[in-house]
Amino acid sequence: MREAVLIINNHAEYLAKQVKKLGYKVFYIDNYNQNNLKKILKKNFLHSFIKKIRKHCNLIKLIYGSGLEDKQGIYEVLRSETDIQGNDLEVLDFCSNILNLEKALNISGLQIPKTSIKPLPSKIKSIIKPLFSSGGLNISFYKKDKNNFYYQEFIPGPTFSISFFIKKKKFFLLGYNRLFTLKNFHTNPFIHAGAMKIPKTKKFNEINNAVEIFSSIIGLKGYNNIDFKIFNNKVYVLDINPRITSTFKIYNELYINNLLKSQINLTSNKTREIYNHSKRFYGFVHMFSKKNFKFYNRVKDDSSITNLPFEGEAIKKHHPIFTLNYSSNSPSSIINLLKKKINMTTQYYSCYDIDI
Repeated sequence: MREAVLIINNHAEYLAKQVKKLGYKVFYIDNYNQNNLKKILKKNFLHSFIKKIRKHCNLIKLIYGSGLEDKQGIYEVLRSETDIQGNDLEVLDFCSNILNLEKALNISGLQIPKTSIKPLPSKIKSIIKPLFSSGGLNISFYKKDKNNFYYQEFIPGPTFSISFFIKKKKFFLLGYNRLFTLKNFHTNPFIHAGAMKIPKTKKFNEINNAVEIFSSIIGLKGYNNIDFKIFNNKVYVLDINPRITSTFKIYNELYINNLLKSQINLTSNKTREIYNHSKRFYGFVHMFSKKNFKFYNRVKDDSSITNLPFEGEAIKKHHPIFTLNYSSNSPSSIINLLKKKINMTTQYYSCYDIDI
C-alpha cells in the first residue's frame, strides 16, 4: 500500500500540491479549502478522518504548520496514529510561550524584549500577544487583561526571520527573510502578509551561530523559523516557530521541492540534505480583501499568482484573496515586481496595500 502524507496547516493548498508532485497520496486539514481545522478538536472527527486514510494507506506521515498550537487535546491521537515528520508536538507546545525559552536564548547569546504575563509599566510601549498565535493574528496594542495572552515590549523597525533545517542534529542555514505586514489593517496590525529572502549581513552571521546553539539546546529538528528584530544593534527574538511556516515556500521553491522531500523523510536515511547557499531570491505577498465579495478572476493566465479562489467563491472581509510570487537574482527586482503587481491588484479588487 502507498504511503500517505497528512498535512495540518492553516492554509495547506501549496503543500498539498507539492506533496502530490513527490508521488504521495495526500490528505489535508486546513482553514480554507477544506474548512475543517476546527473540527479536529472533536476526537471522533479526527479518528474517523484518519480511519478513512488507512483504507488507502498503511503508513501516514504527518507534516504540520500553523493551527495546532492551541489543540493540545488531540496531540496524543496524532502521536499514536501518525508518524510525525518534524518536531514533537510537545516542542510546539513548549515554544508557544516565549518565556519558556528565555534561559536557552540567553545561553545562546540571544534575548527577548521585556515580556510578562501581567501588563508592563505604562512607560514601556507594549503589545499584547496570544500564547498560541500564528501569522500575527490577534496581536495588538490593546491593553486589557485577557486569558492566554501575554505582554511584550514593542520593538520598532522591520521584522526579520531566519529559516533553517535540522536532520540528525546537523544544522543547515537556509537563509534570512524580511517579513511584510499590511498597511492600515487596524484590526490586526501585525498580521503576516508575506516575506522575501534577503542577503546575509555581518549581523546575520552572528545570529546564525547563536541560533545553532539554541537549536541544539531545545533539540529542534526539521524545518524551523525564528522571527526577530534588530534595534540599537541588539537582536530581539520575537517568536520561535518549530514548524512549517509560510517562509518554507521560499526555500522549497529555491530547492525545487527537495526541502519538502527532506521534511517528509525526516526520520529516514534515504535523502541527503545538502543545502548550499542559493544565489537566487524569492518573495511573495498575500492580498487581503477590504470587504465581502464574490471572486471572479480578472487576472487570468498569470503564473505569478497562486492560491486562486474558485470562480464565484465568497471572499470574506479581512481574509486573503490570493498570493503573488516572484523569484530573481536580485532582491531589488523582486521588490519592484511585487510593488507593481500589488498596485495592479488594488485596481482590480478592493484589497489592502502591503508595507514592503
